[in-house]
Amino acid sequence: MCKRETEDSRSLRELQDKLVRLGILTGERLTRALKAVELFDPALAQTVLPADPTIANLQATIEDEVRVFLLEAEEMGDSTLRFLVSLPVLGSELLLLSEEAQELARLVVWLGSSAAQAGQANGEARQWPPTLAGLGEQLMSFGRQISASAMAVALALAEQDTQGAQRLWRQQRRLQHELTRLQRSLLLTMPAGTLPSAGTRAPAQPWVAYLSALALLLKRVSFHAATLCERLIFMVEGVRSMRMLQHLEARLLVDRCHEPAQ
Repeated sequence: MCKRETEDSRSLRELQDKLVRLGILTGERLTRALKAVELFDPALAQTVLPADPTIANLQATIEDEVRVFLLEAEEMGDSTLRFLVSLPVLGSELLLLSEEAQELARLVVWLGSSAAQAGQANGEARQWPPTLAGLGEQLMSFGRQISASAMAVALALAEQDTQGAQRLWRQQRRLQHELTRLQRSLLLTMPAGTLPSAGTRAPAQPWVAYLSALALLLKRVSFHAATLCERLIFMVEGVRSMRMLQHLEARLLVDRCHEPAQ
């Protein structure tokens, strides 16, 4: 019995180590993609375009090992069961974040190609059309915040830091709300976006498409980060803390309903 418990304990630690490594690799990949967005660096974005087989293999390995463990393990406590059923979800969310990083990189490369076709150098391409400058800078600010969150989420997973996860969860929910507002503002610029960009040789249409796609991708990244935080909190603290998050989210929704229209 002691030998089996020792083996199970070792297997659980190895699963945790794999999850930590998956989180770090994903965080680094996402940070690199967001840096390419911030700098408008198609060359850096190209380094994120190929899928990372290590990330996919780690995620698949975690799923397989959890399945085997659940089939073979004897009676287990609630905390162990929560850990095991949460691991595949956490792994899948990290894999999705890695794929979002790839989409961010693809977007930067696309805009670089559009700029090249218009005869612009990278420096010229990075200049926002006047009608979109404010929204563009807001998006860059949101991107930097999400980039900072990427490794913070990986660290919270490594340390099973539920307090940090709660702070990150609140931050991501606020960011999602702000990104929704920005998406609406971008829709209102559509008529202006059909006009030539003042002082540049390129029309503003590619920028409208770029910023709209970027806002959507950042919102998806933020959503996955929030889901990771939720699942980490459930894994470590259980259902009660999840209910606390649900109450907090309901309160946030009520607060937003009472915000003045813009």
